[in-house]
Parts: sequence; structure tokens; C-alpha cells
Amino acid sequence: MTSILSATVSDLTVANVKVPDRSEQSLQQVMPQALEQVLVKLSGNSSIASIPNISQVLSSANNWMQGFSYKNTDNGLHLLVNFNSQPLYRLLRQAGQTIWSNDRPQTLIWVDVIPLGQPAELLVADSQYTDDLQQSLSNRGLASMLPIGDLDDQSVLDQSDIWPPPSALLTALQARYGAEALSYVVIRELTPGQWKATELLLFNKQQYNWTLTGTAVQSLLAQTVDNIADTMANQLAVLQAKNLRVDWTLRIQGINNLASMQSVMNDLNRLTVVDNLRLVSVDQSDTIFKIETASGRDQLRDILQRTKHLSLLPLPADMDENTLILKWRS
Repeated sequence: MTSILSATVSDLTVANVKVPDRSEQSLQQVMPQALEQVLVKLSGNSSIASIPNISQVLSSANNWMQGFSYKNTDNGLHLLVNFNSQPLYRLLRQAGQTIWSNDRPQTLIWVDVIPLGQPAELLVADSQYTDDLQQSLSNRGLASMLPIGDLDDQSVLDQSDIWPPPSALLTALQARYGAEALSYVVIRELTPGQWKATELLLFNKQQYNWTLTGTAVQSLLAQTVDNIADTMANQLAVLQAKNLRVDWTLRIQGINNLASMQSVMNDLNRLTVVDNLRLVSVDQSDTIFKIETASGRDQLRDILQRTKHLSLLPLPADMDENTLILKWRS
């Protein structure tokens, strides 16, 4: 499969909260929780509610809401709340919090669940715990995929007793699904009602490991997702200073028609660190844009490099340090 460097997560400002009914009372009770969920997704900070400037606005969540709807699922009634993104980004900047771009690493989520005395089950689209897993992934705003569960996957599942899993097996899984990151989890029931999860995350050329215990598979799945999101956000979320703004020149090669021009502009406008995108000039080799950001050079380079269609090129020694040269890949 083709390697996917990142994927754009489109629902970062939508909260999904379970409610007992459609009453006004239930709506108002969960609105602070809904706003907190969205702020966690936007910032990557799972402890965002402990920040004084944030905690004091949760009770006025209605002021930030654009609309809401209800959805009936197998797990009960859910409230979907859509919040206004730009005021929330301003709130995070004013509170000195990081902002995590909506371009996020496409992550393969591999989970083996082994009930006591039973064979291992791989979580695929229609598995018993998949809805719980997908809810946790959505709550943290992760770009993710599940295995398809074919014969190739079954051969991997047969090795679930091996820990740590062989490096060759992990590399093959990641390459097969074209994922930038891989979360490999085995959840085993040790005694009736007592579960243990062993989790391995491959991300950004590093390996991370956790061991968790609990009484319910659902809570362990949520904790494994939190481990993934916290690790990624610690590396990728960007602190945007309230007052410091920097102008950058982007010289982009490979834009040869209006369609690619529009695609480049769409990609840049989706980046939360980019403000005030301006097209400056077009010549035979380069299309030149000006942007304004609150991020440093290394942070901006990392964010741009993670976009699907742009790659960084070396900067000539005689060029201004606030210039970046990129190549567009259609």
C-alpha cells in the first residue's frame, strides 16, 4: 500500500457525549463535558480542564456552541455538539495552551482481546468492543484505521502470545497498511473480571510501552488511546504565543495548474498555525506565498513536512532564514 504520512481529522470541533434522554436538563448537564472534550481534541492536553482560564468557561459552554443533534446507537442515545472553532483557538492561545493541527498521524490500531479460556479476537470493524474503541479514538481526535481481519492478519493474530512482538512483524504490519504509526495492544483476561493490557506504540522512529490493568476492556481501551494521543500531542502540538507573530515566505515548486494551486491553498489554510495566507507571485519554477504564524521555524517545518502533499527542500545559504522551500506532490 501507499504510505500515508498524515490524515486530516475533520470533526475536531464536534463532541460526542452519551445522554439518558433528549431533555433540556440532560443537555445542560453534559454541555461542560462536551466543551472539555473538544478542547482536549484541539489542544492535545488531556488535563485541559485543570487550567484556570479554561475551567471557568466550561460552565458557559452554550456560548461557544454552533448547534447540536442526537444520534441513536447500539450503545444508547448520543448528543453531538458542534462548537465554533476560531473562538476556541483564541481561548487556547490566551490560556497559553498548545494547539494540535488537524493533520495527524494515520495510526493503525491493532488490538487483540483474549478472554479467559478463549481464543484471541482481533478488533475489526464489527467486533464486540469496536464501538467503544472508536468512541475513544474520536474523543481524542486521532486519525486511525483498523485491520481488515483477512488471512494475513490472522497469521499475525496467531502470534499474540509472543511479547514483545517481533520487530519484523510490526514493520510488516505498518508497511502493509501504509500507517505512519502503529499501536499494538494485547488485552488478556487473567482471572474472571480482571484484565491486563500490554501496549506498544511505534511512532516517529521511537517505541513506547505501557502495561495497564483493570476490570473492564472498555476502560483499558480508553487508556491505550490516551497513551497514543498524549505521546503524539507532546511532540506535535504547538504553543502559539498570544502576541508573537512571524511572517514566513513559502516558495513552492511543482504547482503547474489551477487545480494544484487550489489544493496547496486548501492544505495551508487547514493548518491551524497558519494565519493570513497570501499569494505573492507565480513564475516558471516557484509559486510564492506569505503566511503569518506564531510558531518557531522548527515547529513550522515539522508541521509542513507532515502534510500529505508537501515536502521540504534544502534552503540555499544566501536565502532569508524566514523562507522555506517546498515541493508540491500531487
